[in-house]
Amino acid sequence: MAMYEDLVRTASQCGLKIISDDFCAKLLAWLMYCGDTEAVTYNVKLRTDIREAQRRLNCYGGEIPNQELAEKFRKYSADFGDWNSRKEPPWFSEIKIRYEVEK
Repeated sequence: MAMYEDLVRTASQCGLKIISDDFCAKLLAWLMYCGDTEAVTYNVKLRTDIREAQRRLNCYGGEIPNQELAEKFRKYSADFGDWNSRKEPPWFSEIKIRYEVEK
């Protein structure tokens, strides 16, 4: 899977997007609520896409995030509803299928 990491890095350096901005926001929202799985640790494609999403949203400590994408992230985070209810948003299956994760 190092090939996928190289592909994403090369595409990024060329200004190409392997995953859409919208999907980046969905992925980080998913990570915030459901990212406590082994998949985050062991799934190279998922880890690589999380890093790319973090880079695109500029979500680093002490940094100002990309405002347009941060707004999308807030929208997708709100789809999870109340923390205790943990209802699955309609776009949730897209991540489950793409990365073959259970949660």
